[in-house]
Amino acid sequence: MNKLSKNAWVITALILLLGFLFLELKIVDYGYTFFILFPLAVGFSIGTLDKKKRQLSYILLGTLIFFGFLLAGKLEGLICVLMALPLFILMIYIGYRIQKRYITKHPTDSQKLLISIAPLLLLLLCNPVERILIPHPELVTITSSLELNYHPNVVFDAVKQMDTLD
Repeated sequence: MNKLSKNAWVITALILLLGFLFLELKIVDYGYTFFILFPLAVGFSIGTLDKKKRQLSYILLGTLIFFGFLLAGKLEGLICVLMALPLFILMIYIGYRIQKRYITKHPTDSQKLLISIAPLLLLLLCNPVERILIPHPELVTITSSLELNYHPNVVFDAVKQMDTLD
């Protein structure tokens, strides 16, 4: 087992933390790329590192460490983490299974290193495409007003004497 394989859980946590750092620095946005493609690529790249059965536990450990840092650093709230955790774990598992089931090549150590950083590259390259293809919701401001045909002093005196304003 090579050094990359032994530290798969560290690589998983670091890649996810760098992805979240990109999110916090506004380099990437919350969206399909961050919640679907990025964890899918993380699972795929970690699945490339080793053929051992323990690899799934390394992925789970790395993901839990990542979400632990989010909570400990108060970068995200508990509800957000609990809602995102199943989606991240599912997409990482799907990426891992795709690699294990359909990819049979045995990459060299340099190829493994490139595959390990591929999720970050995918995140950085696909996010601008997502910004172009998926329109952002438009902010609409709604205001209401009432015009009273009285002198402002009369209206102010009436308003300040009321118990409630209906």
